[in-house]
Amino acid sequence: MATVIAFANQKGGVGKTTFAVQFAYFLRLKKRKSVLFLDMDAQASASETLLEGEALTSTTSQDLFNDEVAEVRIQKTARGIDLIGSEQSPEGYDVEALPLAQAMNPKKHLEAVVQNYDFVIIDCPPSLGRRLAGSLICADYVICPIKLSGYAVSGLKSLFGTILQIKKRSNRRLKTLGVAVNEFQDTAAQRDALFAVTQALPGLLFKSKVRSRSPIDVASRGKPIFEVRNGQRASEEMAGLFGEILKRIKDNA
Repeated sequence: MATVIAFANQKGGVGKTTFAVQFAYFLRLKKRKSVLFLDMDAQASASETLLEGEALTSTTSQDLFNDEVAEVRIQKTARGIDLIGSEQSPEGYDVEALPLAQAMNPKKHLEAVVQNYDFVIIDCPPSLGRRLAGSLICADYVICPIKLSGYAVSGLKSLFGTILQIKKRSNRRLKTLGVAVNEFQDTAAQRDALFAVTQALPGLLFKSKVRSRSPIDVASRGKPIFEVRNGQRASEEMAGLFGEILKRIKDNA
């Protein structure tokens, strides 16, 4: 039975795609797990990273919102992660205009597919809407990447409201696994924001924090962080976070 994990935040630029892709690399290349990556973001950054210049041939995440899908096509990527990708096109955003009932369709179309994997990783869109709803309906767990600022707590409020509504109405098994800090700088302002998040969300903040490091920028162009030159410290921070994620999954099993 696959464990389905959605990386979500309604704000862009917080590291959601980076964490999702690097976690997929970690699971596949370090832990030797079978991994399906579902790119639900119409910006298609994760698809571009995983494909490493290859053309997208899979069923697209946009297609999954249709009432009928003749066949769900999975694309193999160079590093062994299977992909259902996203197309970067204006049509990709039309999903948000669909009836809410169609947010249930991705789960329906993927039910048989996910049984073939140990993990399914979902990169959610940086907005509240049908794509996010469809992602959360598919998921067992949500991980919320954040950057620390004075607005870190308030920025999660709408997202957590959406998670609660999906849990009540469509997916009772959905759990928030934790909040992951990205680009930590240990300034006074960030420490204040960290304290505010800890107080507002007790028990949810992961202890491991990923600092702002240039090797992560290199990795975001299509490499596992542990293969990036001079990326040892960044790799260790990522591995610490991912180890915590796996432990929390085990503890919740």
